[in-house]
This record gives sequence, C-alpha cells and structure tokens, in this order.
Amino acid sequence: MAKIPEPTWERKRKLADAVNNEPPAPEPPPTKLRKEIEQKMSQLDESIVTAKDGRYHARIPKERLESLAVNERGDIYPTILPSFRQSSVAPSKRRLRVRSNLCTRCAKIDLDTLLSRPHKTQAGQLVKNLSPVSNWEIDSCALCSLLSSTMDLRYWPSGRKVPLRTYSSNKMGNKPWNSISTNLLQAGYSERYIVSQPEGMEGPVKIIKDEIEETNFDSVKSWISLCQDKHAKICSIENHSSVPGLKLIGCITSDIILAEDKPYLALSYVWGSGSEVSENPNKLPETLPNTIEDAIIVAKKLGYRYLWVDRYCIDQESEEEKADQCRKMDLIYQNADLTIIAATGEDPTYGLPGVSLRKRKPQHLTACSKIGKHFLISAESWPKEAVEETKWKTRAWTYQEALLSRRRLVFTEQQMYFECYGMYCCESVHFPLQTMHRKDMQGFKSVFCSEKLVGIFPKGVGTTSIEIVRRIEEYSELNLTNPSDILWGMLGIFNAFQRSRLGIHHCLGIPILPSMAQRAKPIEGWTPSMGFFFGLFWDLQERSERRNGFPSWSWTGWYGPVNWKWADTMTWPEVTIDPGVRLSVELIDGQILKWEAFQEINTKHNMLSRLSNIIYLAAWTVDIPIVKREKQKDKDEYKAILKLDDGGLLDWQFESTSTIEFLPGQVCKGIILGHDRSGLSTGPAILVIGKVNNTMERVGLGWVDQWYYKRWNKDGVWEFANEEDNHLWRNPDLLEPLELVRSWEEIRLG
Repeated sequence: MAKIPEPTWERKRKLADAVNNEPPAPEPPPTKLRKEIEQKMSQLDESIVTAKDGRYHARIPKERLESLAVNERGDIYPTILPSFRQSSVAPSKRRLRVRSNLCTRCAKIDLDTLLSRPHKTQAGQLVKNLSPVSNWEIDSCALCSLLSSTMDLRYWPSGRKVPLRTYSSNKMGNKPWNSISTNLLQAGYSERYIVSQPEGMEGPVKIIKDEIEETNFDSVKSWISLCQDKHAKICSIENHSSVPGLKLIGCITSDIILAEDKPYLALSYVWGSGSEVSENPNKLPETLPNTIEDAIIVAKKLGYRYLWVDRYCIDQESEEEKADQCRKMDLIYQNADLTIIAATGEDPTYGLPGVSLRKRKPQHLTACSKIGKHFLISAESWPKEAVEETKWKTRAWTYQEALLSRRRLVFTEQQMYFECYGMYCCESVHFPLQTMHRKDMQGFKSVFCSEKLVGIFPKGVGTTSIEIVRRIEEYSELNLTNPSDILWGMLGIFNAFQRSRLGIHHCLGIPILPSMAQRAKPIEGWTPSMGFFFGLFWDLQERSERRNGFPSWSWTGWYGPVNWKWADTMTWPEVTIDPGVRLSVELIDGQILKWEAFQEINTKHNMLSRLSNIIYLAAWTVDIPIVKREKQKDKDEYKAILKLDDGGLLDWQFESTSTIEFLPGQVCKGIILGHDRSGLSTGPAILVIGKVNNTMERVGLGWVDQWYYKRWNKDGVWEFANEEDNHLWRNPDLLEPLELVRSWEEIRLG
C-alpha cells in the first residue's frame, strides 16, 4: 500500500520545531475528544457577532472576522488580531493542545504560573528567549499574534531571538503601573505590555479603537471634573485676570466674538508653512484645516461652546493686535479650562487621530485574546516617548503653550493623554486616580511622579528663581520658523515669572534675578543691576551666527542652545557681584535711563517695545590683548595676556562662540561679572567684548582659574617652573590671590 504523503502543515511544523530546538508536539487528541472540541468551537462560532455603526449585527463568516475575539461566555472583545483566535483548552497534565489556537511553542508556556508568580524587583524575570519572529505562527497562534502586535517589527533585527519577560506591575519602574496589582508580559523590550486582566473588559486596560468613542470623552470630562473639584490649590487661578480684547470661536455658530468672561478651551498645534487665515475677522472660513475642525468637535464633545485658536482669534493683518495678544499668552493659556494639544502631524491639515477623518493606525490599536482562563490585553506605551518624537515638541511657540496651560489633553497617534499640575491620566489604562492622590488631594503621591515632572510636563513654569534659567535653556534648543520671533515665543513665560511671587523681570531676554536663590537666604545689598549681571553668565554651546535685530549681550541675539555657566556647579551665594555695578538702558528715541527708573515706568506703561539694543554697564574692566587664535571644532580658543598688579602676567585662554575673528595684536575689553567664593575658581568671571562695526559686542565668557592660565612673576619666571607636578590642580586657597590690573568704566554695549 502506498504511503500517504505527509500534509504540508505537518512538514512546516516539524521544520519549525527543529529550527527552534523544541521537541515534537504531542499527537493530536483521540477522535472522541477532538469531536468534543470541534463541537465547542462550533457553538462559539454561532455566538459571533460584529460591531458596526455602534450596534451589533448578525453573524458574519469567520474568514472575514478580523477585528473580534470571543471568550468562553461569548463576550465581544475588539482586537487587531488578523483572524479569530481563542485557546479554549489550557495546557494541562494530559499535554493536549488545539493546533488552530496555539502553536507548539506557545502551548508549552505555562501562563498559569507566569501570570501569578510575584516578582521582588522591577527587573522582572526572563521566561525564555523565543525563536526569531520569522518562525512565529502569527496567522494561526493567538499568543504569537498577540506578542507580535506589541512589537515594532520594523526595528527588530531579522534572525534575532526575542526575550519574553514577566513583571509585577507594583514593582515596575514605570511609575503609574505601581498603582495596580497584576502581572505583565513583555516581548522584545517593547514598551507595550501584555496585561493579565481577570476582570476582562472591566479591568483598568481599555480598548483603543480607530475612532474615539463617546465613553472615552466621558472619561476626559471626569478627569477635568476631578481636577476642578480637588486641585483647589495647584490648578486653580489664585488671582484671576481677564484678557482684554480676547476673541473666541463660537463652536456652534462659527462666529469669532469678543468673550472675555466665557469658559473656553485653547488649542496648541504646529502652525506649519502655510498662513491661511480667515478673510472675515468675525467669522470662520467655510473650509477649515482638519486639526482646527477636530478641535471644535472635541470642544463640543466635552461640553464647551468656545475655543481659542491663534490664527483665527488674533487678526493676523493687524501688527498692533498681534503684539498686544502675544504679550498676554500667559493669561490666554492659563485662563483656558483645558488646552487641546495636537502632538501629531507637520501642520494643521493632519487632524486629531480618532476624532473624525484621521483614523488611528492599525499598529496602535488594542490587541486582546482569551487564552485558556486568561484574558490578555495589550496596553499602549507610556505617551512620553510618543510626544518627544513629534514635531510639536520641537517648536519654540508650542513650548510655552504647554507650560502655561493648567490642564492639557494631548492627542498622540496612540491615545489621548491628560495632565494637569497634579495628576495624569491615559485613555488606554485607567489607573485608580483617587488612591494615587495624597491625603490633601492636591496631587499624586511622590511615588507616582518624578522629581521635577508630574507626568511628562513640568509643574508650570517654575516656583524657584533658578527655573527661569532652565526654561530659557530648554527654549533655546527649539525651532522657530521666523527667527525674529525668538523673544515673542518666551514672553508668556517671562510674564508668568513676573506675575508670580518671585517677581522676576527681564531685559530683552536677560532675567533680572532676585536676591534669593533656591533654599538660600537673601543676599544683602542686592540691586536689580546685580541681578542683571547674574543673567549675563550665559554661554553658547557652539560657534554661532548673530541673529539680526537683537543685541549681542542677550542670548536672543544668537542662534543655538545656551546654558548658564554658574548654574551647574554653583549656588548664587557662591558668586559675588560687586554691589557698585550699574545697568542703564537706551530707548529707541536715544533717551538713557537707569534700569530702576525704567522699571518703575514700565510697571505702569508697557515700555519694553521702546527699548533699543544698547545698554550701558558700569563695572570693573580689564584690557585683553589677543596673542593667538586657534580654531576648534565648536568654538574658537583665544590666548591673551592679563596684567597683574604686582607686575606679573597671566597667559589666559578663553573660548569664543562668535564667528567674528580677532587677530593677534587686537585688544579686547573684559567686564568683570563676579567672583567665585566656592573655591572652584581662582579669579573672576570675565565677559569678553570687542569692537564690531564701531559697536562693542559680546565675544565670549570665561573664568580666570588655574585651568585656563599660566602665571608669570615680574621677572618672567613661571610660578611652578621648579615643581615636578606643575600640571596638577591646586587648592585655590593655597595660591597667591590674583589682583588684575583693572579700571572702573561705563561700557556702551550693543
């Protein structure tokens, strides 16, 4: 009798088993038991229904059923698994398996043990290294498909094994997961965990579909209400100030009206390269960009009638109105009950995923499956990474919009994310918000937050003086379409610091720092001019071009990221500013005022627009003859001579980020900004300036310390010439004090 050929699927199975070094699968169950299983599966088939237009309809063929899974009770679970999968038979002592549900490998995985064992550390435990994804039976195995749906296979190396790990949620390093107790599976380091959820659809992990359902907007409304009811101290407006001239979009009528006292939402989005605006300043155009259209839908879904969008609520043809409203950005976003953040797309034509035309992509939808007694569901990854990778996060204008908003509803490709100054909430996982709060209900417990962030945003613009410097540093790394907007994009943050209890003013971007640093006592004899000198300690990270229309002494006058040289290693009391320094400003009409006099006038009448780029600094100065210029990769290094009172000299070197070259023999001027009392530096910090087109401009900033100079006595002998370890750092207290030849001058700086 001829031998019957082996079925193709059996040959493939044996080949896969051999590749994976796994033992052959057990023989199929006896005919009687197999018929019982087939009868049970047939009964399940009869219970299959499909969701369409929000209603359940009649049974459809299983071949077309690509978005549903059914558990043993016949409940409906949407899923992105490519076909109907359910393991109706769990692994047992009889080693029976249903080939149409679990592959040989997955049938051997003891889910009962993995999903019940506790873990003592956040590292979890490695289950096993799974075979490469190319060997997985994704089209026929429920667990293979579920695991693969959580991985971005585009970036997983071909042929590489996939580690499968388990975690206890209350030991996770991802802080929000600590609030619930369950076990999770992770495939290949994915941030999308598979959660064991005995409660089924009633558990914390929720289904994410391609369209946002009404119940999801109900959840957002509950988050807003919780914040409004409980966060009376941190999320409420202490001294409410209306915005004169505020215009809002009527979401029902499409009219643009003056509405200073109406509750409203604001929109933060990427403006894009286009500049389409409404021809009628009192009415929205008939055709709107998708993001604007979707934001109006969201506002109505959340029960709001009014929305603020800059391109329609500010007359783009009126320079006077634009300037007036830009100065009030802090109040506009602060007063909004909620800011909708469109963290997707390159421009406003993209839309908000899941709201209307723009559907969520299949790879971002929820996958779930019933395997044995376990209901497994995939959770979306923490939204921080999704937000960080967007163009919205790189834009300078949107930076202050997020910081100034008390409540934010972020639309990513994956889900909606809510964050206020006290808590955060995800559409995909409903964490127990009440129990995560402190006793006073003013925000989450520290265990669920990082040191400086609630979730993914800072807690407002800042509550300490040092944070205004941090905000400038962060802002300087972002992109602007129009370089002339460099100061406008920060005005809201500057105004917020000025209106706060800190009362920090600024002069064309340089903060006038107060007399008290974080956790420090006020410095006696402090003046605003001393605060301005502190603000001049900024430096560029690399060589830069000048920005037209702004002064060289301000970071706004240069392109590129900046940082404050004293902010990393020193506290304010460790830097001494001469109390005699003075700052005066020149107005565009040529009038010169001391800063204190200008500030007094400015509090009554906004005078910042009348400032020119010229200031006058009265301080100790030194001459800096240039000896040599060495061009480095990121900066230019200059070697110069500084004279000492005792007749000696310093070979001093400083870095310049300016593209202007100063040749040997030229003499620059140095303004002494301050001295270091911490013991780290030997001499003062010097702001180096030079003549550019008949105007003195900033060249660089440097500390006069032993790393950057060699000291020669009046006889021309190097102070460490006779020591073998002359290259080592020495305690500045053991060195002779540096007394530079200096003079008191008033420098005109542009």
